[in-house]
Amino acid sequence: MPIKEYPGSTVHQFIAQRFGAATTVKERNVTVGATVTEVADNNPRRFYLLVVNNSIDYMAVSFTREVTATSGIILAPNGGSVALTAEEDGEATGYALYAIGIAVGGTVRVIEGVTV
Repeated sequence: MPIKEYPGSTVHQFIAQRFGAATTVKERNVTVGATVTEVADNNPRRFYLLVVNNSIDYMAVSFTREVTATSGIILAPNGGSVALTAEEDGEATGYALYAIGIAVGGTVRVIEGVTV
């Protein structure tokens, strides 16, 4: 698929050259409570992933469904985050990511950069 050119768009040219394909951003909120929730599915076309804890309680994220509220990568309340990039974190950027909170009704914001 040919890459559409946008005259004067340095960012578009950089991304198109870097990834060899058009890209897009996907955003969504995911409710996370006291049970394990998949916040990002397995996607080998993902080159960037950002998960931000928008709740008032701690959460934990992990690449395994066995994550607990005290294991994995701990996300602090009100903006704690984890970011993965293909260049820095390799294949893990495309793996499924799971989260669990210490209370019910928390929300994370998930932002993904993917090739289309």
